Amino acid sequence: MSRETPSYKEEIRRAEQLRRSGQTLLAADVLRKILDRDKEHFAANYYLGMLYHKAGRNDLAIPLLERALAARPKVFEAVINLGIIQRDEGLLASAQTNLEIAVAIRPDSAIAHITLGMLLMDRNQLDAALEEVEQGRRLEPDNPETWARLGMLMQIRGEP
Repeated sequence: MSRETPSYKEEIRRAEQLRRSGQTLLAADVLRKILDRDKEHFAANYYLGMLYHKAGRNDLAIPLLERALAARPKVFEAVINLGIIQRDEGLLASAQTNLEIAVAIRPDSAIAHITLGMLLMDRNQLDAALEEVEQGRRLEPDNPETWARLGMLMQIRGEP
């Protein structure tokens, strides 16, 4: 596992400041320089992966997020984001694995259950999809998005 040194922490902070100010190319340069010294650095891989994702370069984002998770496999945000990106890219089996891991890491996350449920719907696993979305609804009963997803699934299944 990668060690975070004070200089890396400062560089990560600088990259985040650059990103927030809209200077994503400079932020990416800072993160790439960290990776030149430490290829397994979790934060640099994760943040650079997310920058690539936001730039529409999921082909570059996915391997970076996978490398981040190799260093720290139980970071919820990294696991769920990788699963979402894989789903968007049509990598449904890999996405399902990562979304199931996200649910296992944080079983109280409505978004994890709902996201997994929608992926299961895409894979035509409607009973399992309904179960996951229903769990999301139980966790966040006031979330209108949850109710919309639940209604959509019930309609697909032919339920009133």
